[in-house]
Amino acid sequence: MERRQSSRLPATLSARLTVLAEQADTTPSDVTVEEFSGNGARVCSPQPLRLGTVVKLELGDDLFLGEVRHCAPSANGYLTGLHLDCTLPSLSGIRALMRALLAPGAFEPSGCSQAADPNQQRDQQQRRQSHQENPA
Repeated sequence: MERRQSSRLPATLSARLTVLAEQADTTPSDVTVEEFSGNGARVCSPQPLRLGTVVKLELGDDLFLGEVRHCAPSANGYLTGLHLDCTLPSLSGIRALMRALLAPGAFEPSGCSQAADPNQQRDQQQRRQSHQENPA
């Protein structure tokens, strides 16, 4: 009986797999993604991975976080089934947004009046005076 929530799509894609654990070697491994589904992937990895291990899968510009669900030896390494919980698509877009937000002059903290335009400060002062004289 099939228990999958979404269908599998065959693939042959190069990716990087990193184990996310305190006491593990966190050096990324080159893997091949052989199948994808809506919430999982099957990869061929060079070393075995224990069930429940939390991993990061980098595929092109996308990043996936997940957990190892099964792992078995195969002719080319180890076939590893991953349940993918979190997807961050287009990391280059996120990096570009971060660079834009961190660029000099791109962000001015609220309450920072020293960099305000003198005309803007004058207009705000006039509005305050007008409101005090004519509270509506």
